This record gives sequence, structure tokens and C-alpha cells, in this order.
Amino acid sequence: MKKIIITKQESGQTILKYIKKLFNNASLGFIEKIFRKKKIIINGEKVNKKYIIQENDSLIIFLNEEQIKKINKISPIIESTILPNIIYEDSNILIVNKPKKILVHTDATKTTKTLVNQIISYTLKKNKETNLNLFKPVLCHRLDFNTSGLIIFAKNIKSAQTMEGIFKNKKIKKCYLALVFGRLKKQFGSIDKPLKKKNNSVKISNLGKKSLTKFHIIKKFKNFTLI
Repeated sequence: MKKIIITKQESGQTILKYIKKLFNNASLGFIEKIFRKKKIIINGEKVNKKYIIQENDSLIIFLNEEQIKKINKISPIIESTILPNIIYEDSNILIVNKPKKILVHTDATKTTKTLVNQIISYTLKKNKETNLNLFKPVLCHRLDFNTSGLIIFAKNIKSAQTMEGIFKNKKIKKCYLALVFGRLKKQFGSIDKPLKKKNNSVKISNLGKKSLTKFHIIKKFKNFTLI
């Protein structure tokens, strides 16, 4: 038998999703079986797999220790010695300033030197009792390798869902500083061209996605313009 008290970070998801993360080495058939046989008890009552777990819920799983060891495989944590530059943090979100020349997450090169690994390592060191197998800080958006700037991570399911809605409904305005070749003449302007990404560069292409960029001049130099 395994007893668990649900934390704030883990709350807001279905019990099925939680159990899948907890027993990430188990087959879907096995997980369906323990629900079917009513081996999941929350706050003293049997629940179905659509139940939304809440903070401080008391979860009891009626499996013996040997079964639990076989199906509870802990994912290895790739620790980072580089501390992230944290701009703001509370119980729901964490905002970091990403430097240029660092990947947000692993790409085809399989590098482990990423911002995500920095955040996971930071979270683990800050709270050694955190089970990152059940909830890792969620990346809410991305920045390119050569771009520096603020990136938001969600620290629990509810804030991840909230941030997803905020970005989907375009309630966050993204502003970038760029130093471009040449001296632009118009103080204000816009570029409404479809863009396509290929080999870490972005070019105008009829096969690309719709993209509207509005810009204004901040300062002119001899051969460049800061916009």
C-alpha cells in the first residue's frame, strides 16, 4: 500500500494522468486494471480516472511494495552547475532571463546544456523533496538560440493551463530589440510576410506561416538602425 498527499504543484490534473506519471514504467493495461479493480482511494472514497486531484488530497494505492518498485521508474535528472538568472518567482510561475547562445531545450544534437535543465536542476536543489517525476516546471514559450530575453515557466498544472490560455489568446505582447543593417527612413513600419524556418534561420517564403511584425526606430547609427 502506498500513501501520498497531493501537493499544490501536482493538483489540477486527472488522477489517471497523475498515476501514469507516478508509475511511468507501467503499461496502460496495468493502470486501467488498478482503476477497474478500485485500488485507487482518495480521501477515503473510490474515484474514477476522471477525478481532478486537489491540493492536500489523501491518495492511497492498494499495491504491494514489490509491485510498486517494478513500475515506479525514476527518471534521471541531468544536473546543471549553471544557475539560471531568475527575474521573478512565486508559487505559480518562474521568469528567467535567457542569455543568447543557449538552447531552451534539447535539439537534434542531444545537448544537455539547456535552459530547461538549468531550471530542473535549480528546482531540485531548492526543494529536495520535490518529485520531478510527477511535475517538472513547464516551459510556456520559447526563444531562439541567438535571442536573449525573458522566458516564463509554470510551476504547477493550473498555472501551466492559465499561461497556455494567455498565450493562445495573445494577451502577452512580445517586444524585441534588433540592430539591423542600414539606416531605415520610416519612423514606424510593419512587415506582413509569411515566414518559414529552416536550418536555424528564418526566411520569407510563400510556404511559411503568416507573420506580422510592427516596428519603430529607437536610434540611427552610421550603418545600422536600432529598432
